[in-house]
Amino acid sequence: MSSLGDALKLHMSLKNKTGAINMKILSESELAEFLNISKWTVRAWRLRGGLPFIQVGRRIFYQLASVEKWMDEIEGNNKSPLSNEDFVSVM
Repeated sequence: MSSLGDALKLHMSLKNKTGAINMKILSESELAEFLNISKWTVRAWRLRGGLPFIQVGRRIFYQLASVEKWMDEIEGNNKSPLSNEDFVSVM
C-alpha cells in the first residue's frame, strides 16, 4: 500500500463488498474537482463554513455523503456557507 489514501479506498471498497453503505472518501483536491470549485473554496468552507471533514494526522479527507448532506442543509436553509465578510477575508 503506497499511501493512506490507498488504504482508505481499499477499506471502503472491502466494506462495500459486504453490503455496507458506499462511503466515498475524497481529498481536498478531489472534492474541489468533483464540485467544480477551487481547493481554496473547499478549505474556506471547512474552516469557516462548517464543511464536515475527517482528519488523519495532518491529512484532510471528505466523506462525499456527509458533504452532500451538508450542502442539502445549507440549500434548505437558503443560506451561503460563507458570508460576504468571510469570503473577503479568505482572499
